[in-house]
Amino acid sequence: MTQSDWQTEEFERNRRHLEAVAYRMLGSRSEAEDAVQEAWLRLSRSDTEQFAWDHTYGPMDWPRDNRVVLRVKAKQSAYWKAANLDGFEGTRWVRAGLRPDQGFFSNRGADVVPNPKWEENIRVSLAGIRTDQVIGAGSTLSLNRLRLHQVPVGSPGTWAVLGQLHDGDTYNARVYVPRPSPDQLAAAGTNYPDVTELYRSMRLPGAGGHPARGVEMVFRPFGSHQQPVALGPTATVAEQGDRVLAHSPYARTYALARRLADGAANPYDFARRVNDYLNTGRYVYSEDPPKRAVPLDAFLFRDYRGYCQQFSGAMALLLRMGGVPARVAAGFSPGSLDPQRGQYIVRDVDAHSWVEAFFPRYGWITFDPTPAVAPARAQESFDPVTTGGGGATADGGIGDTVADPSKGGGKSVAAPDSSSFPVLPVLGAVLGGVIGSTIGGGRGRRF
Repeated sequence: MTQSDWQTEEFERNRRHLEAVAYRMLGSRSEAEDAVQEAWLRLSRSDTEQFAWDHTYGPMDWPRDNRVVLRVKAKQSAYWKAANLDGFEGTRWVRAGLRPDQGFFSNRGADVVPNPKWEENIRVSLAGIRTDQVIGAGSTLSLNRLRLHQVPVGSPGTWAVLGQLHDGDTYNARVYVPRPSPDQLAAAGTNYPDVTELYRSMRLPGAGGHPARGVEMVFRPFGSHQQPVALGPTATVAEQGDRVLAHSPYARTYALARRLADGAANPYDFARRVNDYLNTGRYVYSEDPPKRAVPLDAFLFRDYRGYCQQFSGAMALLLRMGGVPARVAAGFSPGSLDPQRGQYIVRDVDAHSWVEAFFPRYGWITFDPTPAVAPARAQESFDPVTTGGGGATADGGIGDTVADPSKGGGKSVAAPDSSSFPVLPVLGAVLGGVIGSTIGGGRGRRF
């Protein structure tokens, strides 16, 4: 156990005493909890990290220091989402966004039947991270208690702030994370809303590899057995979509998608077949894949190795080519559960990309084709492929088997001398924050 980890544990042990002091000054339990949390995060602040969510497919270059970046208080584990990569621009997945006239009817998605049991309020506390993207889960329906003004961006259900969030920021989010059973997904059908056509399209590389000069392909819904539509740079329609793809860099990828789809009984079966194909041992997890001009085709048919960007990018592309609305999501895997506080502890090694496929009535469902040996999946407590099980809960999850000896696998380590825990500095920061907020007439705007 490191000094930093031990001090964090000691803070948690002293938290109630500190909150009691703040409560006597503020008269509000929730305000007291916020004051203590923000004081601790200010005092424990170190260099913060930033993440770029668009895919590049080269060797992994984001921070890997095992630093805590988030603490999420939630009843159930989930993938903590920062952004949707909903556009495929020639060679990579990007945040394309939707025009207002293209949007879904709600942040849950088009044609989704609301199910209250899949909605939850979560509380997100940022630690060693700076971001203008608001991190939530599934589709974030609403936000409150943010320090900065929030605006919807890109796909419905994702948000950004005007400025940057950083360690010490805490906010509440109302999120929708559907967890239907495999049988429900298998029976969901293909009655896709018109807007999901955007999630069954891709742009081919144009002259010199420039996507803006390429052809846009729109794939027919799963099971229609119709050729895709090819739209040229001047929006003319080419009837022979199969021929256009056959002469593109994605001829082999499209053939593979067709083969996997032809043997599937329904879109969920197809998604499972794609996921299984990528996890049969043919492809290996590697954080140092070579750079290629057409990286996903090279991953599938030449290199056979990569990390979450390659696995999620390839699966989402195969699903679109097979007629299933799909996109890539980026953020963090669930992390490890602190069962005493009902918090998920998320570290920089949990930064991750996964796949979301759209199912009528249910919305966007998570799939994760990255092999379980990946660091971001080593402590995962939510099984997105089987779904329905709900994952570990804050009432009794799997915990962190490395750092929590009570959950198995960990070792008890003697703690440093208790005098090293900065109780007085934390208390001083709490009091300073309370006094400052009292003089200033409040602790910040509420949204």
